[in-house]
Amino acid sequence: MDQIHDEGLRRLYKYWSDHKAGKKLPNPNCIDLLDFAKEAQWWSLLDVENNEASLFTRYYGTALVDFTGVDMTGKYIPQDVAMLPGQVFQDRIQLVFNTVLKTCAPVVVAPHKSKVSNKSFAMASTITLPFSHDGTTVSSLLHALAILDRRD
Repeated sequence: MDQIHDEGLRRLYKYWSDHKAGKKLPNPNCIDLLDFAKEAQWWSLLDVENNEASLFTRYYGTALVDFTGVDMTGKYIPQDVAMLPGQVFQDRIQLVFNTVLKTCAPVVVAPHKSKVSNKSFAMASTITLPFSHDGTTVSSLLHALAILDRRD
């Protein structure tokens, strides 16, 4: 994927692609957080529930907690999305997740300005990857953020 500007996100996409093993989507059990110890602090792992009506946040990395000021672990999207900072951020997250669920394909968000609070922002890029227990139906998502530049 040429639009991935961050080396860590490129490496994650290759890892995802390599683990498909001839299937449309790789199994979520293939994710080894130790392979991405540094990057995983910027990840969230979400389980699809209720026929895609909601996503349960199984893991929300420590760097994401620091960055957003919210720990989404154990929370649901869209039900708890208002906890995240800023309407634009909330809307982007829901749009990206819904797109991945509908297309069963990765979605990359190119570098963009992401407002974290009234005085803090960052240039960031993201990739959201679908996973499947049966190889075709999305059962979980991995959402990874890469901070390219931060201003406080």
